[in-house]
Amino acid sequence: MKNKQYWLIAAVFGSMWGISEAVAGTLLHGLSHFLAIPGLSGLVMFPIGFFFMHRAFVTTGNRNVIFQTAAIAAAIKLTGLALPFLSPMDTVNPAMAILLESGAAFFILSNEPEKTFNFATVLTLTVSWKAVFLATQFLAGAIGMASAAPGILVRFLVIDSIVNTGLIMAMGKIPAGFRLFKSPIRPVHVSISVIAALILNGLAPLI
Repeated sequence: MKNKQYWLIAAVFGSMWGISEAVAGTLLHGLSHFLAIPGLSGLVMFPIGFFFMHRAFVTTGNRNVIFQTAAIAAAIKLTGLALPFLSPMDTVNPAMAILLESGAAFFILSNEPEKTFNFATVLTLTVSWKAVFLATQFLAGAIGMASAAPGILVRFLVIDSIVNTGLIMAMGKIPAGFRLFKSPIRPVHVSISVIAALILNGLAPLI
């Protein structure tokens, strides 16, 4: 695959992931407050990100695109640092999680994309990236998960990971020939998706 098309694919899927973070993440955050159940986003946000990394991998056939896709999504999330009304940790923490998720996805997708994922492998790698995320929070003394109640931390590591694994396992059933884009991705597709992601990322905290 030509290098230009490779980066266009990473940019489109990364920005679509960024849009999902802004829209789904915001809705789930609001739902968490409404239901008084903190951390609902942890149940689905990794599988959503995995879906876009998986699609980028299937489209290019190159596992390295997983990191580029995540880098685009993380960069879009980090633009929230320019928003004066948003806490820096509310931006940095999700961006860090996105990058750690890409490491887990890279090893999960070590097999051919059409093969069924191994439950034990997916669960182990899901728990691993979450454990590393929590460790960095505690070491940095960061506000966020480091100050969460023990029950929330256990749910983040155990319950969320099991749900994440189940959703990712379901993605292994997606036909190998399924494509989000039937024709080659063009710069105009990238421009539209990136601009949409940046706008939504800026507006999401105001909702």
